[in-house]
Amino acid sequence: MLRVKVLTQGSRLGLGLASAVLISATGGVFAQTSPSPVTVPAGGEVTVEAGQAAPIYGARARCDSTTPPTFERVMERGLETAPEHGELSDGGVGRRHSDTCQGMVPMRVVNYTADPDYVGTDRLVIYGDEVTITVEGADPTEQ
Repeated sequence: MLRVKVLTQGSRLGLGLASAVLISATGGVFAQTSPSPVTVPAGGEVTVEAGQAAPIYGARARCDSTTPPTFERVMERGLETAPEHGELSDGGVGRRHSDTCQGMVPMRVVNYTADPDYVGTDRLVIYGDEVTITVEGADPTEQ
């Protein structure tokens, strides 16, 4: 698998398979899924727990496309710098708001999973967007 570093800036991203779309006060876009919405952060840092997968990026195709790019295409053409302390995986299909396309477009969700024993900061660059990921240790009270 590939390893990647990421810090998204300026994009409003949402992950979902259908229904209601809500714009949050933080600038993110949510797509309602069952039973609750999932969010792909838009800008700033992402915080994840070591060993847990989390959505970190949404890659869109051309504005006139009705399907998102494949995960393989995103990794081959979009990944500029891979993470050093985690792995990227296919998070499925969602939708995101694109300022360039002036509306909602299909996207490929990219998930990040930190190495199980790593705690610290990881980074990646994908389609020119930097993503910084803060990896925290597992909460021992939840085990």
